[in-house]
Amino acid sequence: MTKNQIFKVIKSNLESHIPATLPKVNWSDFVIETPVTVESPVNERKKPFFGEFKLAFMSLLAFALVIIGLNVILQPGQPTLTNPYQVQANQTSLSISAVSTASIASNIQASQISYNAAVSYIQALSTSQSTSTLEPYLEMIETITGQNANIGIESVPSDNPDYAYKTTLTSIDLVGDPIVFNLYFNTLSYSESDQKTSYSIEGIFLYNDSQFDFTGSQVISDEQSTLYFKTTSDTNNYVESTLNTQDNASTYHLKIVQNGSITSESQLQIEESNNEKVIHLAFHNGSDEGQYQIKYENEDNQNILKVEYETQIQGITEAGQMKISVVIDPVTGLSSYQIIVKPNEEPEYEYSSDRKIHEKDHPDESDSSNLEPSENTDD
Repeated sequence: MTKNQIFKVIKSNLESHIPATLPKVNWSDFVIETPVTVESPVNERKKPFFGEFKLAFMSLLAFALVIIGLNVILQPGQPTLTNPYQVQANQTSLSISAVSTASIASNIQASQISYNAAVSYIQALSTSQSTSTLEPYLEMIETITGQNANIGIESVPSDNPDYAYKTTLTSIDLVGDPIVFNLYFNTLSYSESDQKTSYSIEGIFLYNDSQFDFTGSQVISDEQSTLYFKTTSDTNNYVESTLNTQDNASTYHLKIVQNGSITSESQLQIEESNNEKVIHLAFHNGSDEGQYQIKYENEDNQNILKVEYETQIQGITEAGQMKISVVIDPVTGLSSYQIIVKPNEEPEYEYSSDRKIHEKDHPDESDSSNLEPSENTDD
């Protein structure tokens, strides 16, 4: 058979199986059932715990950073608790308040008789109460004048675990030896803004082989500044200093309390010019009052404090000059103040007063502090 004949046979066979007309379907005979969906099990994987923790931690960290950022923006320059001695503007006033209260407190503590008894005892030996009124302040004056050198200030790491800061203050006494005060303290509060700075500190003094507690606080504004400082032997014996500064004028108000009673109140002003310090001390005790002007000088190769005074005590008015020097006993090594008093209306007389500054060995002056006093060109 040929190829064409084979194709015809296949075609005729196929056509014989195809109906001439399409069959009719009765759709009503069919029932359509809703198919049942079978859900295949889902393989759920638990999220690891670390992932959830990480997300929470990152969210918390972001929130904290936002809060800190807002705080910096709203309060620029707000410091954490800091050491006030690191602020240059605070150093001089803090140092004078510290050494003045500590030296007076040490003088009180070292006295074997009370202040009032001492006054009576001195009055029996001298013809002037002007000397006895000045006496409690002599160590303070000797320390502040410091042979016209500035008080040395050194902040060092604290070696006392109870206190965060340590500052050492150093002056020079009349014989050229160093006077050293060690302050250990904590800053209780510190705040600073454009209008006001304030802080408070608390700690201990180590001075003159004794320990004293102290507190201090200061508020500084554009118009004025007030610095309060208190050095305490115990609750009934302490010295307070309040420094008020306004219109570039500064006055220290000092109060001495012994056995719970105020024994002396005074005002202290310090002038500095041409490397020379002049101290003005005024006191008011009831109806008694007086003024002293004190400065350091070197006279005939001897370091002295020159004093001009005017007082009215128990109705007696007196004015005159004093020369105060330090005399050291060559046998005991103990020192005392030699005071030559020259009243304007009375004969000159000499008086010796106890000196409470700690007595170490007093070798040659070449063995004294490295601090050098300023040259005093005035007679």
